[in-house]
Amino acid sequence: MYNKKFHWYFIFSIVELIFLLLFSIHIMLKGDFLYDFHDYGTDRSDGMVKICTERIAVPKGIYQITVYYEKERGNGQCYAQASEKGVHSLYSDHVKLSYLQSERSFDIYVNDAVDDLRLVVEPEENGSFVISRIHMETAANAKAYQIFCMALKLLLVNAFAAVLYYRDRKGKRPAEVICLFAIGMAASVGLMEEYILFGHDLMFHLLRIEGLKDGLLAGGFPVRMQPGWFNGWGYP
Repeated sequence: MYNKKFHWYFIFSIVELIFLLLFSIHIMLKGDFLYDFHDYGTDRSDGMVKICTERIAVPKGIYQITVYYEKERGNGQCYAQASEKGVHSLYSDHVKLSYLQSERSFDIYVNDAVDDLRLVVEPEENGSFVISRIHMETAANAKAYQIFCMALKLLLVNAFAAVLYYRDRKGKRPAEVICLFAIGMAASVGLMEEYILFGHDLMFHLLRIEGLKDGLLAGGFPVRMQPGWFNGWGYP
């Protein structure tokens, strides 16, 4: 009986690995989403002058937005906007556009397919603002994220199968196991939410994390200079 159970659990694990492999191949072979916005209109509906692109249909995924622009002085901001199907349908930061730069890239997270996504640019009043081009494409980490999420789901299913496999064995130190599980769940509550509690230095720490990512992508290891700070001058 024991060997029979082990064989079924082993076969089930192999099937999961094969499924994950086929899923990964399917995701990697899937074409990327590419789009260049062409129409830039002006929206004054709420008393502010906003430059808005045309609305497009976008499938679920992670996308990188790159804005090419010219500005004499002052700053502005850019963000994605859509009629959300749910509270968490679209995540987009309000990214600063500095007159000291001519392009800026940022990622948006489309958690539900939307039919009317557009990019909004809010320039400050002082100085002219000219958009040369806005490009949208599938982010570099989008496919890896999909594969990672599927791997986690399969791991949970495998853990459930392992519990069924070991259910006939006499548990050792059940109190300790339950306590460790409870501590782990309590420590992970923050990871189960789709938001971050705000603190006075939250933006500083988020920028430090972003800076480590930018430094690694620039080929630096260990990261001694974070290139994203101070309008591209960097910060050690």
